[in-house]
Amino acid sequence: MDGEGRIVDFLEKSPRPLSDQASMGIYLFDREFLAARLAEDAEDPASKHDFGYTLLPQMVKRDRVYAYLYDGYWQDIGTVQAYYEANMELTYEQPAFSLSATAPVLTDGVNLPAPRIHKEATVVNSLIGPGCVIKGRVENSVLSPGVYVEERAVVKNSLVMENTFIGFHTIVEKSVLDESLEIGSFCYIGFGSPAAVRSDITVVGKGAVIPAHTAIGRNCKIRPRVRPADFSAAVVPYGATVAQASASPAA
Repeated sequence: MDGEGRIVDFLEKSPRPLSDQASMGIYLFDREFLAARLAEDAEDPASKHDFGYTLLPQMVKRDRVYAYLYDGYWQDIGTVQAYYEANMELTYEQPAFSLSATAPVLTDGVNLPAPRIHKEATVVNSLIGPGCVIKGRVENSVLSPGVYVEERAVVKNSLVMENTFIGFHTIVEKSVLDESLEIGSFCYIGFGSPAAVRSDITVVGKGAVIPAHTAIGRNCKIRPRVRPADFSAAVVPYGATVAQASASPAA
């Protein structure tokens, strides 16, 4: 930028950045101006048709483009590790970003009742979303709305997304569980010593169904919508990937 905040150069994902400033991907345009530039770009066969690689650099050369310097909380969550750490920071006693701050959190409304914590349940240092039912133990974790944790189940150091069911006596440790999962009884998701593997976060994709008595090691990736038949053994070793169930020709 120049001294007045006007952008003089824009490089997308440069291996040698010219400054320590990064685009947060939030743009404000005049509507008619944007429509005109998009129409021009659509007619250019050599264009990548991408804001960062084509549109913005061309606008910077031709038009008056200015930057807004933001100095608040910001995190790049482009990797599993970064995404996990950003969510886990919310459980800290003094997080860098607090959901209890005065500024509003802009998100979709969730029309669910308050979480239900049964008398035999234990919740330690965790964020529990509305509509959750907790019968087991949740520790140092973030649970999105509608998560169900059965009796004697343990969720520890994990991020669990919406409408996921965790079965009786199942253990989930240092994992990222996508939404709408069904995890059976007596499972162990994320088992093993952290020293045994390079990365120790296990990821289970959206809509997966994990059969009872299944153990999944650390640093594993369970692809979306897998079904019990996709597991060739009751134990998934460290770092393994269980492939997505084959889709029908019409899918």
